[in-house]
This record gives sequence, structure tokens and C-alpha cells, in this order.
Amino acid sequence: MRVADFHEASKAADRLVDKWQEIAVVRRRRGVISMVGAGTTGLAGLVTELTVGPLVVAGGAVSVALAVAGRRKDGAGGRRTQLGSRSLAWLMNGDHLVTAFRDARLIGRDESLMLVKAPRHDGAGWALTLDLPPSRKASDVIGKREALASALAVDEVRLIVERVRGDDGHAGRLALWVGDADPYAAEPVPSSLASAASWDLWRPVPFGTTARGAAVNLPVVWTSLLIGAIPRQGKTFVARLPLTAAALDPHVRLIIADGKGGKDFRPFEQVAHRFIRGSREADARRLIRVLEECAADVADRFDRLSEMDDELCPESKGTPEITRDPAYGMPLTMIGIDEVQNFLGLDVPLDADNPKGKRIGGRICELLTYIAKTGPAAGYSLILATQKQDAQVIPDGLRGQLGTRFALKV
Repeated sequence: MRVADFHEASKAADRLVDKWQEIAVVRRRRGVISMVGAGTTGLAGLVTELTVGPLVVAGGAVSVALAVAGRRKDGAGGRRTQLGSRSLAWLMNGDHLVTAFRDARLIGRDESLMLVKAPRHDGAGWALTLDLPPSRKASDVIGKREALASALAVDEVRLIVERVRGDDGHAGRLALWVGDADPYAAEPVPSSLASAASWDLWRPVPFGTTARGAAVNLPVVWTSLLIGAIPRQGKTFVARLPLTAAALDPHVRLIIADGKGGKDFRPFEQVAHRFIRGSREADARRLIRVLEECAADVADRFDRLSEMDDELCPESKGTPEITRDPAYGMPLTMIGIDEVQNFLGLDVPLDADNPKGKRIGGRICELLTYIAKTGPAAGYSLILATQKQDAQVIPDGLRGQLGTRFALKV
């Protein structure tokens, strides 16, 4: 370090007076070293010239001059290799957090952050709440989570960035959580459904846990669920969670069509009202008959609900009392179809005598769309799982009615 560097650093820290004597000592020491170095170099050059010759001295002088001229200066280009690695240090020093936000270009060089809640250990990680500078948006930080993770020197799977909403939040308030380790490398968390003797489907279904260990419950009444994932990514496991809850409720009617045709859903066959395995033409035609039966039941339920007393049915839709009473014959009904694309894409004429008429896949889509649109109020829910959930596989008329969607790797 040069004396000038020492002087500038002390001046920038408003400690020039405190460091003045120390700077003077360094200056004198450097002066003595420079004189001794220059004298030694001159003497060595003279001895070399007398013993070897002027050519070696001249070559050495040119090499030294080139080395001085080509040395790396502050701000200049060039490479500098350093051993070691960056580490997560912002929890110990708020200045590092500000620097990380600046490096990720989330705030300006002259802007800072305001800690609303100091860092605290929360579960298997650290959490804190902060306010961004005025006009900076939390949504922009969430969109650049990977850049922030790089600036913090942490894997992005360990970083959770959420906007704080409600009375305690605003558009510029963020909640950060950084896991002590990769939360997805831990042991799987057993579902509470595995040990449940029964389940009331009117309650949200245990669906999983977040990286922070918080339980996530999924409502399945009044909505339908679309699950998307490429093969071998857990699509079937996800679909079986709400279907397991339905199987554990003795008041629920379960209808399952396994478009893959394996044995993933075979245990449900013991309790299902209707069970279809495979996606061959005969299986698809049977699914049409089952869905037509369901569509007719939906229409019939609305006719009966409209005639019920307002105290029993105040909003012309099913209630727990109505769906659990066998006298009304309107149980909650869950329709689960795995690999639904195998049925929707079946390009076979519905009527063998009319090759250019409606296709089997189109008829299935038509029936599912009707049930998805009108069925929830009558106690019907759809659970559809597919490998690709774009408009070419699931038309917008059907996809737009599926209010809950969950994607793994797609």
C-alpha cells in the first residue's frame, strides 16, 4: 500500500488527524527503503557492468522499464486471480446487504436500505424485513432473485424473496429468508394423510410444506386443479394427494380415469364410484359415458337446489349438510384424470358412421369444460394432470376454468 493510499483512506474516514503520526512514520520508513533500494540497485548495476558487460545491464533496464510501464493500474483492464470464495456475510453486517443490492443493480449507488426487522433466525434459516428506497418496487427485486442470490453468494434455492402485503406492508417492502442449507436436499416430509383415519374434504387438503417448513393446505371444493409436469417429475404423486383425501372421506364420490394405464391409481379402485384404467378407444368411450352421467347429474342437482328452502340452501349451491346427507343424493364428487392429454388428443370419430364428425377427444373436452364451469357449485371438482398444459393440449375453454394450477418441471 502506498502512503497516498493510506492518506486517502484516513481522509475519507475522517480520521486523518488520528492517523497523521502513523502516516508520517510510514512515509519516513518508505523513504529509507526507497533510498536503500535505489542505492543497492545502482551498485548492483555497476558491478554487473564491470563483470559481465553493458549489454546485460541495458537489457535489464529495458525489462524493468517495460514492467513498470505495463503494471496494472487502478481501473485498468487485466486479470487478477485470487484464491478463495465469496461467502454469505450480509447477516453480520447491514452494509454488505446494501452492497449486494447495489451489485445486483436493484438500488442506485447513492441509495440505501432501511431495516424494518433486524435479521433473526427463523426455522432453518435467517429472515429479515426491509424497505426499498422510494420508487423502488418489491416486484422488481422478486423478478431478479437470481441476481440478488449471486450478489449475496448463496444458491438461489436457499433465497426466498416475498413482498410484504396487508396493513404492515407496501409495494416497496420485502421479506427475505435465506436457508442455512438447501431446503430441498432434506428428508421428505411425510403427509399427514398417511396416518389419517379419515378426512373431511370440506377442509383444505394437506398439500406440502414450503422451504421454510410452513404447511401448505389446498382447498379443493369450489375449484378445480390442473397439474403440469414432464414425465418422471412427480405429477402423479401430486395428483394422488387430493384424491387420497377424497378417498378418506366416506361422504365423497370418487371417479378416476388413469390415462397412463399403470398401477399408480390401482388402490383407488377399491373405493372409486367409477374407475377407468388405460386410454385406448374403448376406455375413452367409457369415460365419455361416465362424464355424460356426471353432466346430467350436475344439471339435475341445480334443478333440485333451486327448489330447496333458503335456510337449507341459501345460495343455490351445495353445503356440507346437503352433501353429507344420503337423502339428497348430492355427495361431493371428485373426478381425477391422469395423463388427460391421452384422452383429449384422441382423434377418432365419435360416430363411426360419420368419419368427419366430432372426435372422441373433442367430446371429452366438451364434457369436462361443462363440468368445470358449472360443477363446482353443485359439488363437483376436477383434478387433471398432464405433461404439457398449453392451448394445443388443453384448449383455453377448458383450461380457463381450472382455477388452481400447480407446475413442477414443464
